[in-house]
Amino acid sequence: MCVLQDFEALTPNLLARTIETVEGGGLVVLLLRSLSSLTSLYTMVMDVHDRFRTESHSEATGRFNERFLLSLASCKACVVMDDELNVLPISSHIRSITPVPVKEDSDGLSEVDQELKKLKEELNEDLPVGPLIRKCCTLDQGKAVITFLDAILDKTLRGTVATFAARGRGKSAALGLSIAGAIAVGYSNIFVTAPSPENLRTLFEFICKGLVALEYEVLVLTC
Repeated sequence: MCVLQDFEALTPNLLARTIETVEGGGLVVLLLRSLSSLTSLYTMVMDVHDRFRTESHSEATGRFNERFLLSLASCKACVVMDDELNVLPISSHIRSITPVPVKEDSDGLSEVDQELKKLKEELNEDLPVGPLIRKCCTLDQGKAVITFLDAILDKTLRGTVATFAARGRGKSAALGLSIAGAIAVGYSNIFVTAPSPENLRTLFEFICKGLVALEYEVLVLTC
């Protein structure tokens, strides 16, 4: 569970980064001070607005709050309550919530997890794919690694692969595992760009994990 109390200090990027810390099935709780109406959030002065005030522009127009609130209104997994735990009309859909049917096998694995398990078993003996796929946590991540490695093993140096997903879905991890695979098949020049070194933490962490999975000896582990 992630509890965010200082709403005025939030920024879109900070909100996304903190939400990433909650594992699947967890809760994100936003605590707000007393409000006469939720629409008053539209004009709430946020701490970040101070950065954009100048002598010529003394007022900053906030646009994120309104869009954020409207997105919550259409989110089926959101509940808005007052201090007496009354469900507000904006999330009245929660009163008719129904459980999502999940097909599970005898081991308690969902249909997607079964596909991931099957994929790992099929590629178990293949190098360098097998050891890297075993490090994947989701089916989409596994498919991304396979796509990257297909382009890497082609070795024509003409292919372009792009991956798109929401934050926290494992893009950096999949790319890190794929780079480990590229090293294993003999690539010597690999360049990585990012807005800042902080954005590469997960990437290099999974490069190291991939190399260890491929039985490379890591002498100095700095990831």
